[in-house]
Amino acid sequence: MTSGYAPLVGREAKGYLDNLAQAGTLDADTLQCFYQSMLQILCSAAEDASIPPGEFLPEKKYSQRSLNNYLTIDDVKGWLDRATRAFQTDVHSDKDTKGQMEQIVQYIQNHIERDIRRTEIAEEFYLNPDYLSRLFKKEMGVQLKDFIVAEKMKVAQDLLRTTALPVSMVAAKVGYSNFSHFSQVYKKVIGRSPAEDRASQGENVL
Repeated sequence: MTSGYAPLVGREAKGYLDNLAQAGTLDADTLQCFYQSMLQILCSAAEDASIPPGEFLPEKKYSQRSLNNYLTIDDVKGWLDRATRAFQTDVHSDKDTKGQMEQIVQYIQNHIERDIRRTEIAEEFYLNPDYLSRLFKKEMGVQLKDFIVAEKMKVAQDLLRTTALPVSMVAAKVGYSNFSHFSQVYKKVIGRSPAEDRASQGENVL
């Protein structure tokens, strides 16, 4: 499968699924057979194109659902989008990659109050988690998990310095339910404990 045919294959495959669904003939077994067939086709094509299987193999959740016939049409169509992109040689142009990184950063900032996981981001952007980590490190110069922590600590520091919220509440607002763990991470990243950092602002004012 060449880069030029990849989008076409994805569109045709999803169109076929939609036609089956509209005709009322897309049951769990049919969807399962279609998914397994496409997976075998892509594995063979990837081997010929020297594409690492990690670029398009389904997430663990898809594999588990597949074993239990719990796959939905949206599961398969979402996987097809990500899988066929792996065969597009121009999919990671500088412009596209930069835009994708901006979206990922925005996603992290918009969900800073949660315990953001790599798998969650990968699922949101239809990327393999390992590939996401490699791409983020390459483009941003920092590990994804370290970037997430740094962004959380920046928000926490701003809250500590501009509000009177208790430190425990600040911790909760950046996704930390364990106050002790939050304090340890904060000190490691900022260089001072939350209490010390807040106190230093009072000293600076004086």
